[in-house]
Amino acid sequence: MEFIDYDDIETVKAGVQEAGMIMGGDYLFKFYLVIFTKDDRAVRLDSDLFFNGKHFLMTLRILHEKSPKWIDPKHLAQLLEMPNEKAYKILNEYYWNKRSWHNTPLYRRLSRK
Repeated sequence: MEFIDYDDIETVKAGVQEAGMIMGGDYLFKFYLVIFTKDDRAVRLDSDLFFNGKHFLMTLRILHEKSPKWIDPKHLAQLLEMPNEKAYKILNEYYWNKRSWHNTPLYRRLSRK
């Protein structure tokens, strides 16, 4: 584990990525934070590194307050404040719509039947 002083933090990027699919077409998600420092280091913290989501959420909240610049393209900070079911529904819809085969004429034709 690397030590990073708050004063060395330049930017924090929050992200979420697919970690696989479960029955019924739902996704499993992995959350991560990348901390960029003034001395050009980038340290990634994955939700897997924490024993449960509360540790990850607490770390996210602290870094969200302390970092000079926050990059959060999928609004992860707000999503993780929501009830799990609602947040997962939003993420699931996002990744569902990104599927390349999802917008094909064949899929649209079959889904109408």
